[in-house]
Amino acid sequence: MEDRHSVSNPRPFPGGGSDGVKVIPTWEVDIIRDGSVIVDTFVLNNEVLPPRKNKKGKVLWCLPKDLNKTPSFGVHENSRILDIFKDRKKKRKKQLKESGGKASGSPKKRESLADSGEEGGGKLDGRDSKGNGNAKSN
Repeated sequence: MEDRHSVSNPRPFPGGGSDGVKVIPTWEVDIIRDGSVIVDTFVLNNEVLPPRKNKKGKVLWCLPKDLNKTPSFGVHENSRILDIFKDRKKKRKKQLKESGGKASGSPKKRESLADSGEEGGGKLDGRDSKGNGNAKSN
């Protein structure tokens, strides 16, 4: 099954040290759902996405040490970034569950007929969901 999330192109993140303090190269990426909706944005640096090494310890991939050079993400790096996103999402859900509150701006869950104690829930007439008389009968 293909994942419906993708990673945007990285862009330099304005931040880091100033006044002669060494700046850690940092980039910002978006997690995009279904190609159009930005779900999450987070910062990538060598602490968040450490260099990938093989069994012998040789570095196979790492973030560039210069902000002028844009990192390129291969299949492994994309999956690592999506794993970071999934971990962050799980932590947010866990914190929300522990706090007992609801996220602001989230739509209310619709109560089903079975939960409300009402009976039924099937189609009462020969109409389809658009209100036409074209419903298929079994």
